[in-house]
Amino acid sequence: MPPSPVTPTQPSTLVVLTHQHDLIADFWGGHSRGMQVRPQEAPASRAHTAVDPPRNPSRNQRQTSMDTFEMDDLKAPPEPKTLARTLFLFGFAFPLLWLIGVAFICLPTKYDPDLESAPVGSAEQMQRHKEAYRTAEDKWAKRCLWAFIILVGLLAVVIVAIMLAKKGQ
Repeated sequence: MPPSPVTPTQPSTLVVLTHQHDLIADFWGGHSRGMQVRPQEAPASRAHTAVDPPRNPSRNQRQTSMDTFEMDDLKAPPEPKTLARTLFLFGFAFPLLWLIGVAFICLPTKYDPDLESAPVGSAEQMQRHKEAYRTAEDKWAKRCLWAFIILVGLLAVVIVAIMLAKKGQ
């Protein structure tokens, strides 16, 4: 029988793992879903076998405390999908798109028509929605800039290496 997967036993461990998962998801543009916590069965409802030894009471108390732990408090709202994000992702296939994405650092934000018609309750919520959109667009525009700088740097290293190799012959 394969070993059971390691499950965090304390809420603090769960918070750290969830935070790491969310940071990775945020960096790659995914949606952070948080860790899925499955509710544990009550020990009385399980039949104990030789393969499944009974659990000790202190471990049961920790697992029940995890069941009451709310993951919704840790989730951030999803990041808006911006044009700069799309340019960054497609820039891996067509690197000049990164150069176009860099322009979004200086240009004023043009909001998506869907953003203007978004169901918001107040002007304050709309302003927060627009600020989140601008923040996301700035983040992806800066990623386009860094990707383009790295590409130019790699091309310069390759060109210099080729020239030195030809000079040495």
